[in-house]
Amino acid sequence: LEKSLIYRHPRSLGHAAVGLVRTGDFNMAKEVLTILEKQVKEPQARAMGLYAHALVDDQLDPTVAIEGRLHSIRQDYPDTEAADRAWLVLLDRQVLASEGQESAGALVEYSTIARRSLVREVRQEAGFKHALLLYLNGRLSESIDALSTFRRGNFRSSLRAEATALLAEALPAQIKQLIDEGKDMEALVLVERHRSLLLQKGLDTFFLYDLALSMNRLGLWERAVRVYLYLLEGADQRPDIANQLYLPLIRLYFDNMEYGLAERYAKEYFERFSLGEDRFRIYEYWLKAVHAQKKTESLLFLLGRPDRPSDDELEALACELYWELGDYEMVQRLAIRIKRMDGDLAWRARYLQAESLYRLGRFRQAHSLYQDLEQQAFYLEPSLYRQARIQLEWNQRTRAATLLEQLLEDGKHEGWKALAQDLLNDLGKR
Repeated sequence: LEKSLIYRHPRSLGHAAVGLVRTGDFNMAKEVLTILEKQVKEPQARAMGLYAHALVDDQLDPTVAIEGRLHSIRQDYPDTEAADRAWLVLLDRQVLASEGQESAGALVEYSTIARRSLVREVRQEAGFKHALLLYLNGRLSESIDALSTFRRGNFRSSLRAEATALLAEALPAQIKQLIDEGKDMEALVLVERHRSLLLQKGLDTFFLYDLALSMNRLGLWERAVRVYLYLLEGADQRPDIANQLYLPLIRLYFDNMEYGLAERYAKEYFERFSLGEDRFRIYEYWLKAVHAQKKTESLLFLLGRPDRPSDDELEALACELYWELGDYEMVQRLAIRIKRMDGDLAWRARYLQAESLYRLGRFRQAHSLYQDLEQQAFYLEPSLYRQARIQLEWNQRTRAATLLEQLLEDGKHEGWKALAQDLLNDLGKR
């Protein structure tokens, strides 16, 4: 290096030394620092040299304590880039020593450097670390504000990508926290403000469900729909994201009786994602939406499609719908499969099967099922009443009367008891 160059651009040597330290070229850094310390007297350059020398020593031997030297740089060379950088390193070490725990002092100092440093790169680094420390200590709202401000003011910063990634991590957690706290409007504002960023990160299904519920609670379902449609439009080239948006959108439409739109987007989902993870629940909404519109032919087509999704809940819904359509033979076929399940769906299937057999005049099969249904308190009264009716079909008037009297004694629902009493009265008149 020519001496004339050194004297003309002394500050460049300090920056060169720092750059060499960052790239791990410590030998070259030492050569530059030797020249700088012997021949350069300019305060800014000397301060950068001292700062770089401290970093080199720290890298070569981490047991060497450099904090005192960094404090000296701050004291001896105030209002220089090296002083601000030394301050940052000292703060970083303080935060690391506390394992990221909140330090009010560190937050204030990062913020001070971000506002006052004369060097843009230093201001940016301090601003990002201020936001990062807020995030690490669970102060999500403040962190999001700080990161948003950082991104708006630092389009060309080397740290903008890190700030964007951190903001994408913080947003879903903060939105969920607001929803859990009942602050639905604040959550919605965040979603609308950061739509593109949420899409870039990817969306968690449970997060979307919570968001839809939050918007519904606000009575802003139409606004909620707009948000989902915006998200869906933005995810046009991201099928992995779009796949997750249909179910909450369709549910919003269905819950607010926009059955035609629920049907439209359910159909669109199956055109795009016939094997998507949400296909079972979306097909369920599709069936319900078509049924609510009394579109019988469409309903029969959807129920009868050989490629329609099938799980316990869907088969149970199909059984209910065939029951309402009066197709008792289909109820029989479906109920036999559903009866193998456990829980309420199985008992409901038994009841619908018994009712279908009764309407088809297959009294012996129906009677056997009604006897099983007596085990469930919910079906006790209709089972006893139907058994009485079947006994009358078999001209067993005494047995029918006994069943009706049992219903009057054990029953809890006045409607069934009234029917039993009327039938008993008719028996007495015969």
